[in-house]
Amino acid sequence: MRKIFFALAALTFLFVGESCKKEDPSETDTPEKRYPSWAQHFGNDGGFTEILGSEMDSNDDIVLYFKTRGTIDVDGELAFVPSRGGGVIAKYSSQGQVQFAKAIPRTDEGGVLADVVLDDQDNIYACGSFQGTMIIDGQSMTAIGTSDIFVVKLSSTADVLWMKQFGIEDKPSTSYSIT
Repeated sequence: MRKIFFALAALTFLFVGESCKKEDPSETDTPEKRYPSWAQHFGNDGGFTEILGSEMDSNDDIVLYFKTRGTIDVDGELAFVPSRGGGVIAKYSSQGQVQFAKAIPRTDEGGVLADVVLDDQDNIYACGSFQGTMIIDGQSMTAIGTSDIFVVKLSSTADVLWMKQFGIEDKPSTSYSIT
């Protein structure tokens, strides 16, 4: 079992290592079980970054999702989140290499990434809310309310498979979780 540890500061660090919990009482306590297997850092151009959560896929790759604003550098992969804020989904291989970093929701008027889950084929589902027009990989949708709920399905390589929205005219809508 892997555990993810993080710290929130000007630069955010992601540490991944084996759990310290012994599955078998006869197992010895080795340094590999106490120290991270790998570590990565990421930061942005003066905004904030807050890790919301993580998921592990069937290959032990880690999907990390966080809220931020500004341009964020995830180990060379740049994702731009407007000044009003939004979220980023990043995927790391089990060895710590960045697979992708994608800004969601991508809108000039702001939005909130609320939750991310994976299915058994490692597709990624993200939900949250947005204002204005949300654009991801050339696909767009425009809020009918003051804010609308979005659900996006991404492939395991971050290609947009579909996007849906839910809203009430001239009313705010908010999403908190997806299962």
